[in-house]
Amino acid sequence: MQMKEVMTGNPACCLPDTPLPEAARTMERHDCGCLPVVEK
Repeated sequence: MQMKEVMTGNPACCLPDTPLPEAARTMERHDCGCLPVVEK
C-alpha cells in the first residue's frame, strides 16, 4: 500500500495565526482529528 492510497488529495490546513475556534470548526467540517499548520 502507498501513502497516496490512504491520504486525501486536498487536505484541510490552517495558518499559525488561525484562531482556535476557527481551526476547531475546520476540523469538525472536515471530520478530522488534526490539522497541519502551514506557513503562508
